Amino acid sequence: MRGVCSFLSETAFIAVNVVGMGFGLNVIFGQNLVLLVGFGAFPGIIAILIMFPLHETPKFLLIHKKDRKAAIESLKFYRGVKQNYDDIINNILKESDEKMNMPLSRALKDVLEQPHLRKALILGIMSLQLIVGIWPILYLSTDILETHFSNEMAQYSSFAFIIANFLASLIGNIWVDKFGRRSMMLGAGILNTFCLILYIVFDQLAASLHSYYRYGCVGSLIGFGITYG
Repeated sequence: MRGVCSFLSETAFIAVNVVGMGFGLNVIFGQNLVLLVGFGAFPGIIAILIMFPLHETPKFLLIHKKDRKAAIESLKFYRGVKQNYDDIINNILKESDEKMNMPLSRALKDVLEQPHLRKALILGIMSLQLIVGIWPILYLSTDILETHFSNEMAQYSSFAFIIANFLASLIGNIWVDKFGRRSMMLGAGILNTFCLILYIVFDQLAASLHSYYRYGCVGSLIGFGITYG
């Protein structure tokens, strides 16, 4: 279940990108910025209105606010009315200890001084480097592809990339509990980096040898979207 939860936020983010890039095509709203921005404002307004009646999380209310009554009301809101919430409350309280309100400077000092925490920090920072490549590609893929293609072709190729990214994230939701997060991150991370290298190779071949190699750029970009998703 934790693996699926780790995928859901990214899947939701990519889904929004699919909608945004789709409506941003010139054949839809791409030539009309007012309509494009206006279309995106509607779900934002709806999301804000939905959030108003939501309660704060029981964990935050119990551990940080020390408000047991409000925590129970929050549990009733999210889980429905029950006879006894003692077991749930006790499980939440198990996560509360003296380290919850530890100052940031002291927490950072503990992380750097303790080998197992220091190792986890280093591994986390290193693994996060896998996401660096997505940002310029996500926001500038059309501009990058215009080096070899027309604006229209570049837009469609970018749209194919984000759709492949989204579909792969759906598959990842299904596979993650079966194969595990570690093996998927290592395998997909290696292939993802390889797709970036392939893009550079095809880009240079298209510029120096033959324009047909530019289609390798599109394939590499879609492969990057699949492996990242």
